[in-house]
Amino acid sequence: AVAPQDQLASAKKCGHMGGKVLVPTREFVQKLTAARLAADVMDVPTIIVARTDALGAFLLTSDADERDKAFLTGERTPEGYFCMRGGIESAIARGLAYAPFADMVWFETGEPNMEEAKSGVSRKRSAPRPPRPPGGTTVDDLTFRIKRAADGR
Repeated sequence: AVAPQDQLASAKKCGHMGGKVLVPTREFVQKLTAARLAADVMDVPTIIVARTDALGAFLLTSDADERDKAFLTGERTPEGYFCMRGGIESAIARGLAYAPFADMVWFETGEPNMEEAKSGVSRKRSAPRPPRPPGGTTVDDLTFRIKRAADGR
């Protein structure tokens, strides 16, 4: 299994930390497509787990993707990043965009929140089902990673 994530690689931070910078949705979909192509060409059984940090991210490298524009605030940082509203709606929108290109979707969370997880699963189940690629292994499912409780269980 591989678990690429939608954070900017040169500014990568742990999922539970602040200051995360995301790449545009389109750019991450291209990376998921490339990962699937590489696995298929090499004939290597691979599970692709698309991870999004959108739940706790508030910066984006570009405003080039229409799917991201609903979450932009109109502000920019001195470094040139676009400020965005992170949160469950942004994470769900990205998860739905990634689902056709991955076997599973992982929402990184800073703390366990079953209500957010249920909301995301409910939205995915009510969304139109993407077409399965010919011979592909895409699983029409949306999974969430809920961080372990503070006691480690």
